[in-house]
Formats: sequence, C-alpha cells, structure tokens
Amino acid sequence: MSSLCRQTNAEAEETITTDIISMAPKSGHFATAEGAKNEKQRQLLLICGCDRMQSCLVARPKDGNITIEFLESYSKR
Repeated sequence: MSSLCRQTNAEAEETITTDIISMAPKSGHFATAEGAKNEKQRQLLLICGCDRMQSCLVARPKDGNITIEFLESYSKR
C-alpha cells in the first residue's frame, strides 16, 4: 500500500472516529474508548473528546477476585 493510501485511510478513520465521539454528548451519553494501543491513539481520543478510556495503557487487566475487592472498597468511599 502506498504512503498516500495509508495517509488517506488514516485521515478517513480519524474523521469517522471524531464524528462518532462527537455524537455522544449531543445525545446525553459519555464517549468511552476501548483498546487504545499506544500513546498517540490515546492522545487522539482525548483530543476528539473521549470522556473515558478502557485500555491496557490505563490499567492492566486484573483477576476477577481483585476486581471485586476493588469495587467493594471503592463503593464504601
């Protein structure tokens, strides 16, 4: 694939991503991104207006029991 095609595809994907994210607050919802694979993607999602993010860049997956303990302690705050 030529670099021009890659750039065009990347620009189209960025436009689609931005449009989807911008619809969330207009309809009373949060925009939650899942699976940002690197810091560049994370920054783009934040700039586009993502309210929340779920990714290994934010936190590694946890064991189910550890997650339950965390949620129980968090809800007591």
